[in-house]
Amino acid sequence: MTNMTQEIWNILARHPAIQKDLARDLINVRALAKYLVKRYNLGIGLDAVISAIRRYELSKVSLEYNKAVEELFKESKILTKNDIGCIITKRNKDTQEAIQRIINEIEQIKIVKTESKIKLITDNKRMSELYNVFKKQDILKIEDNLGELCILIDIKAEETKGVMARIANELLVSDINIEDIIINLPEILVYVMDIDLLKAHESLLSLSKKKLAIN
Repeated sequence: MTNMTQEIWNILARHPAIQKDLARDLINVRALAKYLVKRYNLGIGLDAVISAIRRYELSKVSLEYNKAVEELFKESKILTKNDIGCIITKRNKDTQEAIQRIINEIEQIKIVKTESKIKLITDNKRMSELYNVFKKQDILKIEDNLGELCILIDIKAEETKGVMARIANELLVSDINIEDIIINLPEILVYVMDIDLLKAHESLLSLSKKKLAIN
């Protein structure tokens, strides 16, 4: 096995969608080879790339879980909300005490904690309430231009491979960046820039047979 063959296999390994289409015999191998040569500046001839693609091991590529994922999304509901804001603070004694003071006062606030940061997400109209309870030096970032997609999905999603990958892939294809995801089944909350909300909604509706309007 040459180093270049291994490089091509490594490229294919990073693209599950290409692997699956190859396994289904849906991709023109010559066209794929031309794309790889151009995209990755491969310094070998087209025939060598075609040969490497044809020798790529596809027997372990799973095609079955997609059916389960598709069934889950067919029965899902997608709700959207715009004008969402986010404050990211340092995680320290002061910020945690501040959160304890406001947690029962501000409705519909979502809190995500890491080792060093705390992220608070709520409606823009409540952002000033959040901003005022923290010391300025503890606030790392403020965003007031987010949109929320709430995907209501069967609890079976917890045991089904590929659910989050499918969501991410749909948005990636539409050139939409995911700002954050919060998973609390049966809800999956996906945050994107407000300007991308409608496009993201339409993209994810392709996974669902039930279409709901933006709030």
